[in-house]
Amino acid sequence: MRERVSGAIHLMGPAHAARYPSAAALFVDAALRQACGMSETLSSAERHARIWAVIKRIPRGRVATYGQVAAEAGFVKQPRLTAQALRHAPDELKLPWYRVINAQGKLSFPLDSDGYKRARTRLEAEGVVFVRGKIDFEIYRWRPRSAAPVLD
Repeated sequence: MRERVSGAIHLMGPAHAARYPSAAALFVDAALRQACGMSETLSSAERHARIWAVIKRIPRGRVATYGQVAAEAGFVKQPRLTAQALRHAPDELKLPWYRVINAQGKLSFPLDSDGYKRARTRLEAEGVVFVRGKIDFEIYRWRPRSAAPVLD
């Protein structure tokens, strides 16, 4: 069983395991269940709930990419799942949807759209600075379990 678990970590890659510790724990947990003959099949509602829980943890003044959110939820290399979960999120969850951006550091809305204007206004109100339409990841990327100050 240890070989299967260490193999799972190896398949995930040490960089992903270090960068997304909660995803690594979920990945190892899934490998253990598989090694014991237990399968995990999540419904789309359960996958979405995991994504929403991660989005709720993004603090004010920080951003995360679609891929980063998916990886933190245990879905490595599935950024489209984050977009899908955001599309299906009920309004009453009050998710900070505008804190999720694309991998280029840009908002994923057309520049002249209401969504773009609302997201940019909210981020700027939290202190996020745009330079030529992009957000600097070195400054504003959310780093779970890091020493970076939380602005909440």
